[in-house]
Amino acid sequence: MVKEDIVEISLVDEGFPHLLLSSDGTVFNTITDNYLTISNNKFQIWQGGKNNRRSVGKLLRKYFINNEIEMRDIPGFEGLYATTKGGGVYSYFNRRFLSPGSNGRYLGVILSKDLEKKRYLVHRLVAICWIPNPNNLPQVNHKDEDKENNHDYNLEWCDAKYNINYGDRTEKMLKTRFDRHGY
Repeated sequence: MVKEDIVEISLVDEGFPHLLLSSDGTVFNTITDNYLTISNNKFQIWQGGKNNRRSVGKLLRKYFINNEIEMRDIPGFEGLYATTKGGGVYSYFNRRFLSPGSNGRYLGVILSKDLEKKRYLVHRLVAICWIPNPNNLPQVNHKDEDKENNHDYNLEWCDAKYNINYGDRTEKMLKTRFDRHGY
């Protein structure tokens, strides 16, 4: 997928000349020709005989300051929180990207307004802000079936039946049942 509005910079100053950081929060390895997996807002890379972990949020703040990252306010939280196409959730009050936590299945963040706090799933926030939903579909599907990949191009609105039957999830579930119980 061509992303024309995305800006990329080399992470040579961070000691990673072969990595490109995009303004949407993705990190591309030019040697392996693959995107790195981002987990809990961090990526890992083996270099110089050791495993290095870097925070994507910190790098985005360092290299893409202020309006260079395209963000949209979250409906109901205008002026408080915004999302990026890459799945980042930004707090205007704290002037930083929130670190999402996992509930064992999906990444989520806690948003607060009027002294009330509530946990929201990152993929739903990104979908609400970036993906049109003209048919008012109730669920968000991860196209690549990676529940930590919350980029807008990886999400789509759908109904429950489509979401349940998407990909090879059902196949895996039936195989597990057969392996455990023989039916």
